[in-house]
Amino acid sequence: LPIALVGEVGYAVVPVSGLICWGLFGIQEIGLMIEEPFRRTLPIEVITDSIYADVHETLYMNDWWEKGTDKDKKTKKDEEKAEKAEVKAKEKARNAEKEMERIEEKAKGQKGKDRREE
Repeated sequence: LPIALVGEVGYAVVPVSGLICWGLFGIQEIGLMIEEPFRRTLPIEVITDSIYADVHETLYMNDWWEKGTDKDKKTKKDEEKAEKAEVKAKEKARNAEKEMERIEEKAKGQKGKDRREE
């Protein structure tokens, strides 16, 4: 190309060849950017890592939430069991008191009977 232009342009062929070369390399670079648009212009790895982390968090958020609610359910069940155990303990204490009163009454009755026999 430069030899063909020497007759028409003369010594200006050097800068003209430079401009033509710059234009062709620019077209080549534009073609490469079109083939892989995210390689040089956008940090695609950062974007994809961020999207992956968000999707992963969204998918496993349900598992985390269910674990938390199961824990709350267990806590409520434990509270119910504790209340039932407390009621049973109070009932046993009342029964024990009644049994003690019955034994004391029996013992008093026995003492009175023993005194009468003397």
